Amino acid sequence: MMLMQWLKDRQARKAAAERLYQAALVQSREPVFYEDYGVADTMDGRFDLLCLHVFLLIDRLERFGAKGRKMGQAVFDRMFVNVDLTLREIGIGDLGVPKHMNKMMKAFNGRVHAYHEALAAGEPAALQLAVSRNVFRASGEAIPAGVDAMVDYILETHKMFAHEGLDDFMTGRIRFPVVDMRQRGARRA
Repeated sequence: MMLMQWLKDRQARKAAAERLYQAALVQSREPVFYEDYGVADTMDGRFDLLCLHVFLLIDRLERFGAKGRKMGQAVFDRMFVNVDLTLREIGIGDLGVPKHMNKMMKAFNGRVHAYHEALAAGEPAALQLAVSRNVFRASGEAIPAGVDAMVDYILETHKMFAHEGLDDFMTGRIRFPVVDMRQRGARRA
């Protein structure tokens, strides 16, 4: 009986992880990020935004303890199954995929640590720097134009997810905030 329950829980977690991953993927493709915020509409820019959105999910899931960490791992696993398929679709051969996957996993982990530390510090400037370097790939002290709007969006998402319960994540029923540059500009004025 325990084995059947374990299998049932595992299947439910995988299905919810798929829904959460798809929500992150769809949100990361919102045109406003590329057209208004200025994120590069390239494979790298899309990967960077996907990493950010998956991080936001996993960061919240971590706060739910062991069950949340399992779900976070399932979302991470789903993301990299998709990355593997994407690499193969664009023509990376069987021998090159592991090398690319390793590089992308390291990039993801670096971004997760940078975002986590910046949010934990509670300093918008730290988050601004992490976003500038990892989403906009800027170097030095220059802050790209869309960074402030992106930081606002991250903080809004983080706050919104803080009000979601574990059941919402375990069933894959979460939503990201609506992102509209015009609304963000109006709030600042």
